[in-house]
This record gives sequence, structure tokens and C-alpha cells, in this order.
Amino acid sequence: MTSFRTCSVTVGAVLLALAVPLAAQQKSAIPSKKSKSASADSTPAPSPQMERLSKMLLGSWNTSEKFEPSSFMPKGGSGKGTETFHSGPGGLSVIADYQSQSKDLGSNFRGHAILNWNEAQKSYQAYWIDSMSPAPTLLSGNWQGDDLIFSGTADMEQKMDIKWIYKDIAANGFTFVEESAESGKPTKETMSIKYSRATSTKPSPAKTSKSQ
Repeated sequence: MTSFRTCSVTVGAVLLALAVPLAAQQKSAIPSKKSKSASADSTPAPSPQMERLSKMLLGSWNTSEKFEPSSFMPKGGSGKGTETFHSGPGGLSVIADYQSQSKDLGSNFRGHAILNWNEAQKSYQAYWIDSMSPAPTLLSGNWQGDDLIFSGTADMEQKMDIKWIYKDIAANGFTFVEESAESGKPTKETMSIKYSRATSTKPSPAKTSKSQ
């Protein structure tokens, strides 16, 4: 009898010894709420520069286009279009989709842009690609007074210097001007686009039936 009890006690001690580290492992395997919260808090918030850009651009816009005479468009031209700007992931960028109905651009022109703030370089960055060229346009910019001005290069038939100017900025409209020239030469205006905010139709309030 004594030997049986001694054996039982010994087995119990062994099981207890095995259970303690197992419980510790299970506890460590469960993600703590504190660490999850800390990870969520580490997500960067949009910078003041991005908040300013988002406030200016986000939404849907109607556009009125004017193209100056150039080697690309000898007689110049005009047209209308639309552009929609929405927030990128985490509000850390602005993503734009442009569509033009101008016959001078082939009536099926599409463009796509991503704009963000680069804290390391203390400037905005812009990436533009469209349906007329496989080569992207890369620009950097900053506010100069009340205007937002970008400059960069694009590889077309030859390397071009590009400048974007956002000016006359108001709550419901602004003007976009693009200047360009062969690399190293002074840029001159090639087109201007007037933006007016599209009016959104608010959905009618849902009607609720009276309770019987």
C-alpha cells in the first residue's frame, strides 16, 4: 500500500513538473492585447503636408482643358474631362484617375497619378503614367506661397523637363498648368486645366414604415 501511494505521489510530481512549462508555453503563445495595441499605435499618421494636400484634392472634379500649340499638337486644342482623387493606404498618399473626352487626345485618354509626402527629402513626390506613353513622369514639389509646384523629367521621344503648377486654389476649384521643354531649356506652358468640384447628389433618407 505504501509503495503504491509512493508511486502515485511520484507520478503526480512528474505530471506537475511537465504541466508547469507547458502552461507557460501556452500562455506565451497567446498574443497579448498590449503588444497588439503597441503595434497598432506604431502605424504612421498622415503628415500635416499630406493632410493639406488631401484637403485640397480629394473628391471628384470636372475639368476644362486647353492645349497650347506645340510639336505634339501644332494647332493646339481643347477638351473636357473628369478626375477623381482618393486617399491611398493609411491616408499616406493621394491616388488620382484622370479621363479626358478631348478629340485632340483621341477621345480615350486615361491617366493615373500617385502623390505623397517624402519626409526624408522634405518634399512631395508625384508619379504619373498615362495611355499615351509607357514612360512615367517623376516629379518632386513643394508649396511656394499659395501655389504647389512640382518639377521633374519624362522620357518621351527625347528627355523632357516637366513642371506642374497648382494655382488659384479654392474650396471648389483650382487651375493646373503644365510646362515642358527639352532637357536643359526653359520650360513654357503647354497646357492648362481648370478644375471645378463636381456636385454630389445626396441620397434621399430611407423611408421607414410606421409600426402597426
